[in-house]
Amino acid sequence: LAATDHAKRMNETRQESFDLAGMKAMLGMPIMDGRKAWETEQSLINTRDLLLRCGAKFDWAELPFCSEIAMARNKIVAGFLRSPHTHLMMIDSDMGWDARDVARLCAWRRDFVAAAGPKKTFPMSYCFNITEHGQPPRTVEIEAGTGLMEVDQVGGAFILLSRAMLERMGNAYPELTYE
Repeated sequence: LAATDHAKRMNETRQESFDLAGMKAMLGMPIMDGRKAWETEQSLINTRDLLLRCGAKFDWAELPFCSEIAMARNKIVAGFLRSPHTHLMMIDSDMGWDARDVARLCAWRRDFVAAAGPKKTFPMSYCFNITEHGQPPRTVEIEAGTGLMEVDQVGGAFILLSRAMLERMGNAYPELTYE
């Protein structure tokens, strides 16, 4: 069944096209215990294949055996900023995803866009907030055509960052720059 589902997703992925010409994407993945799930490996391969077919250049960077997730993400960002890439897609190593989701995020050409993944809780909830601490929830508008919405906080397990945004942040907060 898993092989059949995988083949079906691959066929669907081949049929959808995104214009990613000129994009130089890096997929960065912190791998705390040095292992990736099977679903992660398949998603990574499918993402590489789809982005290349859509005209993007693609590389990936892994940082295994770093138990501090924030430090691992910081090191990946620092490496990205030393590279020629235009966009950094950060995905945690325990995630599985549809390659079209990454291509869709890339095609929107935003400085910061994320998919809110599920929290490891029951009942299931998603890793984002639409309210500041102690404040009532605010009204959220969903952007027509993309389904995007602006939130106050979102988890970092599935995010796309542009070089321009990261450089602006580095210039605005030089004391936080990570070598």
